[in-house]
Amino acid sequence: MSWKKNAADPFAGLNFERDMPLTPEDLEALARSRNLRPLSPEKYQEWVDLIVKHHGVGRPVTANNTDDDEPFTL
Repeated sequence: MSWKKNAADPFAGLNFERDMPLTPEDLEALARSRNLRPLSPEKYQEWVDLIVKHHGVGRPVTANNTDDDEPFTL
């Protein structure tokens, strides 16, 4: 990345348009997503149910973490 963090604001120089390489396919998908129609309440509930079915819900965030895990660093 081309930005530098500082103690006061670690994201001061972050620019997602400059610092995130996007392909033409990415830009096309973003443009298509802006033209999507909102879901009806029924369709939205179907989508939420699908997410819950495949990814689960109610698991604690630390379910896979233990005190023996190494800390996360970038």
